[in-house]
Amino acid sequence: MAVVLDQFGRPVETPRRPDERQIAVASVADRWTSYPSRGLTPERLAAILREADDGDVCRQSELFQEFEEKDAHLAAVLQTRKNAVIGLPRSVQPFDSEDPECVKDAELVTELLDQLDQEDLILDLMDAVGKGFSVCEILWQTGERALPARVEWVPQQRFTWDGSAVRLLTDGAPVAGEQIPANKFVIHRYKARSGSAARAGMLRVVSWMYLFKNYAVKDWVQYAEVFGMPLRLGKYEPGTSKEDIDKLLRTVVAIAANAAGVIPSNASIEFPAAGSATKGSAADVFPALIEYCDRAISKAVLGQTLTTDAQSGSGTLAGSAHNEVRRDLLEADAAAIAKTIQRDIIRPIVGFNRGWERTKRLPYLDIDTSEPEDQERTARTYGILVKDVGLRIGAGHVRERFGIPAPDADEELVGSASAAPAPPTGAAALKAGRPAGAVAHSAQIPPEQAQVAGLEDASIAEAAPAADGMTAAIERIVEAATDYDDLRDRVLAAYADLDVSELSDVLARATFMAEMAGRAHA
Repeated sequence: MAVVLDQFGRPVETPRRPDERQIAVASVADRWTSYPSRGLTPERLAAILREADDGDVCRQSELFQEFEEKDAHLAAVLQTRKNAVIGLPRSVQPFDSEDPECVKDAELVTELLDQLDQEDLILDLMDAVGKGFSVCEILWQTGERALPARVEWVPQQRFTWDGSAVRLLTDGAPVAGEQIPANKFVIHRYKARSGSAARAGMLRVVSWMYLFKNYAVKDWVQYAEVFGMPLRLGKYEPGTSKEDIDKLLRTVVAIAANAAGVIPSNASIEFPAAGSATKGSAADVFPALIEYCDRAISKAVLGQTLTTDAQSGSGTLAGSAHNEVRRDLLEADAAAIAKTIQRDIIRPIVGFNRGWERTKRLPYLDIDTSEPEDQERTARTYGILVKDVGLRIGAGHVRERFGIPAPDADEELVGSASAAPAPPTGAAALKAGRPAGAVAHSAQIPPEQAQVAGLEDASIAEAAPAADGMTAAIERIVEAATDYDDLRDRVLAAYADLDVSELSDVLARATFMAEMAGRAHA
């Protein structure tokens, strides 16, 4: 008998019912945080990262949560990365579309997944992009069948890492943690690079940029406070009593808060500015450092900077090349989410409801990452193929490609195909053998123009026999030709013997009469 493995690759019995308990129950400790970003220094940041390397990700997780709360730019790029996957079309596909049992598996999974808030689920799982991993607990509900009633996100600080295995911290095991049961948790890892999941998150990559940017913002605010507020300075003569000096100080301070003081009248206070007129002032250093950190954060999270950071010389062509989320990152995120959902949600759904032997041929979540088709461009391509190349294309194929249903028999039609065909003119009229006077003319034309129109009608009628003879000869050549090269050779060979004298005579006389009519009415 084949051994069934759980989502972690461990041999297990084949349970018929899922565990309906909520295991990751919130504790009192979850309500408190150490706020590790308060007074963050390079030494403290390094210590927090070393703790995570040893498996204790509590303070790192708390720190990363504060990153998203305190840095608007970092929060925006992470939200862009997450929302890009949430907005993609999704569908459950069978392992084998020709196998009826596989189709039934896919239909069951589709029905049960549709009862979940898939957008919230994907958003919670995409939290792994920033923090390296994200965990959600499945709350099962059993009756006629086992279904995931809801999936709740669990904070990362509730877990610890033992090598490559994640363990749940509980009141009974607050340090080493407990082994996570199978088919109960959805564990999504951000596999940006090899190694521990605690070190793989994007917030780990940009943590130093956050620290440097935080220093720059703090110093910039202090700079603005000192140099952006006018100084109220009171002066007193030497020998002034302490009582009068204190009274002067109270008066100066009472004018407005901060930036006030008193000095002897023969003393002075200077504020020498760093930098120079040619190299820039000290105030230029702060925004330059902040912009550098923001660009580094954008590159790390989105793979580019043009859609998030304004840069001189960045044209629309470069901007279009840098989509909001780079295509390769979007495809990787979607594939990773689909793999996690198949392993941790679809697999137990099929196992509990259809039998664990069916888990070897699982349905999968298909997340469509293809770019929207430019239908206008496609329509122009079809027009060129039909009109210029002469390719014959079935109407059913065109309707399916553009999503246009076939009209009903009694349905009102729109477009040129439903309009009455325009009467042929010129060469088409000659081919149709139209009689003289058949070319329509406006009644509101001068008599001179009507006379010329009459000459046109008479010429067409007189030239019709000659044109029909030439057309019939060409038609015989086309019917006899075997391919395009043979047709070309036959036409060129027949051209030398083609009798065009009658048609040439009609054209010459028509041209002469038209010129005479023009001269007569000039």
